[in-house]
Amino acid sequence: MHRSNTKLVWPLILTTAAALLTGCVSHRPAPATHGTLIDERVTSERVENTLTQNSEFDFSHVRVRTVNHKVFLSGTVASDAAKSRAEELTHALPRVESIVNEIQVTDHPVDLSNPAKSPAEKNR
Repeated sequence: MHRSNTKLVWPLILTTAAALLTGCVSHRPAPATHGTLIDERVTSERVENTLTQNSEFDFSHVRVRTVNHKVFLSGTVASDAAKSRAEELTHALPRVESIVNEIQVTDHPVDLSNPAKSPAEKNR
């Protein structure tokens, strides 16, 4: 009897181990293709153009990056309303599946192209 129990236990142990090990395999995303990179750049440019053409708020200190149809907004704006509007405008564009809005609200927007200079230094 003891031998037959062992025969039943080993398949169970092996099946459990195989199931656990497959859960440990890392699932890396496939490397971006040339077409994907172009698509991401086009999406970023659409967002940038939309924000630039908006006359309601100044989005000149907002930066855009797209990865896998997820748009990352960063930089600074002068109000919460501007931050929300940037997200609304972005969400309305094609090929945008999600948005990470990391825009900071500040009274003194920072020029991200030259972070060493403050707005006061630029006017000198």
